[in-house]
Amino acid sequence: MDELMEQFLIESRELVQQASDDLISLDGNLGDQARIDSAFRAMHTLKGSVAIFDFPPMLSALHAAEELLSAVRGHRVPADKPVLDALLQCVTASDAWIESIAATGALGPESLMESERLKALLSHIAGPSPYSRDPTVLSPSSKPEAPIATPSSSSAANRSLRIDGTQVDAVADVVGELIIAKNVLGNIASRAADVNTELSRALKANHTDMERLIGDLHRSVTRLRVVPLSRSFRRFPRLVRDMAGKLGKTVDLEIVGEEVEADKTIVDGLYEPLLHILRNALDHGIEEPVVRTAAGKSASGRIKLEARKSAGQITISVSDDGRGLEVEQIRRTALRKNMMTPSTVADLDEEAVVNLIFAPGFSTSSSVSEVSGRGVGMDAVKTSVEALSGRIAVTSNPGAGTNVTLILPLAVFVSTIMLVRAGEQWFGVPFEAVRETVRIPRDRVLPIKAGEAFSLRNRVLPLIQLSSLLGLPASTRPDNARILVVGSPAAPVGLEVEDFGERMEVHLRPVTGLLSGFTDLLGTALLGDGKVLMVLNISNVLGG
Repeated sequence: MDELMEQFLIESRELVQQASDDLISLDGNLGDQARIDSAFRAMHTLKGSVAIFDFPPMLSALHAAEELLSAVRGHRVPADKPVLDALLQCVTASDAWIESIAATGALGPESLMESERLKALLSHIAGPSPYSRDPTVLSPSSKPEAPIATPSSSSAANRSLRIDGTQVDAVADVVGELIIAKNVLGNIASRAADVNTELSRALKANHTDMERLIGDLHRSVTRLRVVPLSRSFRRFPRLVRDMAGKLGKTVDLEIVGEEVEADKTIVDGLYEPLLHILRNALDHGIEEPVVRTAAGKSASGRIKLEARKSAGQITISVSDDGRGLEVEQIRRTALRKNMMTPSTVADLDEEAVVNLIFAPGFSTSSSVSEVSGRGVGMDAVKTSVEALSGRIAVTSNPGAGTNVTLILPLAVFVSTIMLVRAGEQWFGVPFEAVRETVRIPRDRVLPIKAGEAFSLRNRVLPLIQLSSLLGLPASTRPDNARILVVGSPAAPVGLEVEDFGERMEVHLRPVTGLLSGFTDLLGTALLGDGKVLMVLNISNVLGG
């Protein structure tokens, strides 16, 4: 792709998103002059960029939007809902046009008609302007308007460099292979001690240097790959607003934790499943205003999108205050679709019935709408989340709403782990999941009913054997119990293991094949001696 066009596409997407953010923000604060100015600058700069290329329909629509924003800035037109709706329609169209340009190099056959519609709408709202002119008619000597620059733009540009994400991915893959090679060298250095002590010392020294350098490289590449969730989250307010409008509903979307950072593969991969979950919440969850009012609720629905980070994972929840899932309707749908026999459906508890929504093709919707109901349901969401080495769970309270929770790893290619032995087998545990390790005399382990507990700094914690959780034969328990303290600060748990091993960095590979359905695993790693190590998902091992 031509370098200038590639730069245009990158910057145009950013400008469209900035305009969208500003206009959505104005929806709740109509008098925010800073946001009005920011939206105007974004549209003005985007128009200037489009003018360089031969896309007249897009240029005309953006010029009309700029005229309307100019009228809003000059207080000739109020920044009310009809104005914001019209401007957001232009933003949505620009978004689609940019993606069409990226895919085909052109706007598409419907662009002229859409541009004329937007020009008529925006111009009608803005009213006549003595400065208005057709931006598609330029004299040979005229030039596109220069983008409005800020004082710091030049220095900021000098400090930044745009890099193709595939190049970063390629470097990340090399780092992963280097980590495997480094672990192999460490194993060779240990084995060499039986043959030549001096050679072993030299190899270990070299291994230490490699470990330091590869660690530095890993951290640098990780910083390049880590992005905030806002990269995906910030696209949802406009989409939710548009979808709610099509459904005749009013919905307040609250976003919490968009500053949480994760590997860009995770962040980018979350967009589609979260979009589908939000669509479901809007279409099937949030009731019509008259229904909500009759039920004693506010006419406006509420959806909360929240992210938080802990123990090497991110947890994302989408909750609404809608009607909730109708368990009996799910049972009837399962019978109607012949998913199982009537007796089997009748024997399912409520949690198992709710989980039927993840079955392929399952949908309780009886009609197709613009928003959802096309048979591409929660099974697709579950598949997308599992492809990111995550898991999904749904809880619902009839009449009060539904909560969908996604739990995903922070990174997908390199992890720091701690080796632990359960029974006679070694496993990896994400280092972030371990709050601390302790050794206590066996006589300090106290029986409590059918379980065990121990005291740590005047606090009693439950104690569970990892081998028991994994269904492995227990070996002889040593005099001093070796314990991993895991779990949340509010509810820590002691996980007893047979032995502690070293801390190490591994190239974590997704679980595939026969182990793909084993949710207790985060992934696998190749060790220096050629053995495959299973890395545990501690949250799942403990039952979520």
